[in-house]
Amino acid sequence: MFGAGIFNYFYAFEYHLRGRGKENFSHLLNSGRIFETIIWVAIILAISLLLSVAGRIAIIQKILFLERKQEMPLSGIFKRVRSCIWRAFGISLSADLVLLVVAVWLFTPVIYLFITGLAFRGAMLSMFAAIIFVPIFATLSLVNFFAAGFIVVYDLKYLDAFKNSFDLAGRFWDLCLVVLAFLAAAYVLFFIASAGIFGVLNNLAYLGIILVQSISAGVSHFVSSALSVILLAVSIFAAAILNAYANSVLALLFLRIVKDKRAEEESAAPVVGTKPAA
Repeated sequence: MFGAGIFNYFYAFEYHLRGRGKENFSHLLNSGRIFETIIWVAIILAISLLLSVAGRIAIIQKILFLERKQEMPLSGIFKRVRSCIWRAFGISLSADLVLLVVAVWLFTPVIYLFITGLAFRGAMLSMFAAIIFVPIFATLSLVNFFAAGFIVVYDLKYLDAFKNSFDLAGRFWDLCLVVLAFLAAAYVLFFIASAGIFGVLNNLAYLGIILVQSISAGVSHFVSSALSVILLAVSIFAAAILNAYANSVLALLFLRIVKDKRAEEESAAPVVGTKPAA
């Protein structure tokens, strides 16, 4: 089941690149709306990133107070989010832009091979690109989260948070690697399960739509659209739960290794910046 779902996913991806995806992209270029589309996509991504950063700050702040065995009202969490969000957003945006540049540089040849029909070569090249991209992605993801942690816990400035997060990730790389491997396995299992489930649901929905289409084309279109919306909503909800869990694990990791670092440097200077924020 799972293998069939993954095969269907990659087959659909290649089909859209070689067929409809290529035609739609050409139509978009010819219509002159490419810049408008880029602007709207950028706005949606920025809003999504802002919400993601706000959720990350809230999780770190909540777990920090749970570690201290203190109570914090919801209004206090919102206040802390407002005071930290733009610094954390700037760090996340910087990390994501670096990842975007690296991804474009590595995977543009891969997409070109798929478009030209060289799927096997594209798959092989994508493996080599992933070998380079995954360590960069893992490092910047850790730095991104740790920097947000330093901003929330120690109220550090932009550059100080970056410096301390790189130092923390480098010093405790072995523990970070174990946690990242665990989270990566969780995401891979989620992808395999969702690919398999959606592969089966897609086939069942296709058969149902064929039956409904024999009755009414309008009803068939409505049913297919409703099913697509439901599946998308379920996917977003499941991904949100998984992301919240991953952020919680990383927050616990951050607080643990910061505590270990402070214990190691107890007689030395404190972490660059100010004392821990409330």
